[in-house]
Amino acid sequence: MHPPNFNGIYFTYRGAEGRCAHLCRYCSIGAMRDSAPDFDRYAKLVSRVYDWAREYRHKYEIGTALMDRNYEPHLDDEKEMLTTRLGGEKNKGVTTGGLRLRTDGELSELLDYWIGRGVNTIHSSFGGIGDTHDYYNRRVGDYLQLMSLQRLASIKRMNIGQSIFVTKRTIFQIDRLEEVLNDIGSPIYRNIYPFGFLGLAKNLEIERIEEPEREALLSARKNTLLRPDTWISERE
Repeated sequence: MHPPNFNGIYFTYRGAEGRCAHLCRYCSIGAMRDSAPDFDRYAKLVSRVYDWAREYRHKYEIGTALMDRNYEPHLDDEKEMLTTRLGGEKNKGVTTGGLRLRTDGELSELLDYWIGRGVNTIHSSFGGIGDTHDYYNRRVGDYLQLMSLQRLASIKRMNIGQSIFVTKRTIFQIDRLEEVLNDIGSPIYRNIYPFGFLGLAKNLEIERIEEPEREALLSARKNTLLRPDTWISERE
C-alpha cells in the first residue's frame, strides 16, 4: 500500500455550543449553519485517523483546532484528553472574542476558571475605539467588555496580547487606542494589520486603506505591524 502524498492533516472543530455570541462584520469564517456535529463524533474521527497513522507507521502531523474552547468552557476535559492523546499540549492561551456579554464579576470568575485550567494568556482584537469597534463587531458593549477582560487579566497577572485592525475608520484612532491599552498593562505582543480578505471581510473592500496610508503606517510602526512585507496593494 502506497502512502498518500501529504505531510499532515488538520481537523478543526467548532460545534454549535461554541458558536460566537455575535457575528462580526469582518468574520473570516462567515455565518455558520445551525447544525454541527457533536464533539464525540469529531473525537472518534480524529482518533481513527491517528490510529491509522500509527498502524502504518506514517509520520504524518495530525493537528486539532478546538475552536469553541476559545469562547466558552464546554467539554474542556474531553478536549484536553484528545489533545494529550495526540501528543499535544494543553491550550495556554484563550481568544476573548465571541463571548456572550458578562458583568465584570462574571468575567473575573471566567478568568479564574481559565487560570485553573492552566491558561496564562488572553488575546483580544480591537477594531477601533468605542462605537467604531462595536460597529465592526455588531454589538453594543463589546469594546467595554474586551477592555474589562484585558484589565482584569492584567490584575490577575496573566499575559495579555492584542490585535488592532486597521481600516479607513480605525487608522486615526490607533494612537489613542494604544494609549488606553498601555494604561492597562504591557502586552507580550501587539499586532496591527488589516482584516483578512475572506469570509464576511470581503464585503469591507471600500474600507481598506490605500498605499499612502500604508506607507505612513510602515514608516511609523514597523515594529508592531504583522508581516509588513506582505502588505501589498492590488496595483503592486
